[in-house]
Amino acid sequence: MDDYDNAALWPDFRHHCIVNNVMPVPWYTHSDELWKCPTDADNVIGEIEGGGDREGFLNSVGLLTHSPNLAIITDWNGFRDSSGVIVDEWCKPFRDLKVTCISESYLPDGPTHSPDHDEFIAKDQAQFYKYMPAFGCYLGKPQSTKPGEEFTLADYSQWINDPAWWVWSAETVL
Repeated sequence: MDDYDNAALWPDFRHHCIVNNVMPVPWYTHSDELWKCPTDADNVIGEIEGGGDREGFLNSVGLLTHSPNLAIITDWNGFRDSSGVIVDEWCKPFRDLKVTCISESYLPDGPTHSPDHDEFIAKDQAQFYKYMPAFGCYLGKPQSTKPGEEFTLADYSQWINDPAWWVWSAETVL
């Protein structure tokens, strides 16, 4: 579920997720559209990849007509200053809201995008109270940024037993 005018798909998407024992969650790539979250959604994700996303998320939360559990999906760029350091004052409003942090732990993007590395950033640097990795498995197929280096869900097997994890583009795998 995303913010590309897919609201009409929500009832069927939600139903198919539930019957397949998958948590249905709207994921808004434009965090300022979080307010569009369906009222029967228990959770909602806003994407944070820049400063505008941070502000959009925080402004949109106040416009929600119900109180879903809040989460962000991030590549950390929305929380880093120009020197690459995580800025605490940018993280604090999200911690205050008890927002769950989901990181884009996409192995094809290199060793600094592993779930272990992202967990260190989330817990030790950004100090989010809850962290989950998101694995990049686009359209249920191997994906890579480098020819010859293909990654599938099997490549994330050491993290599969974590209490919670996400697969980007899971709706295309159901």
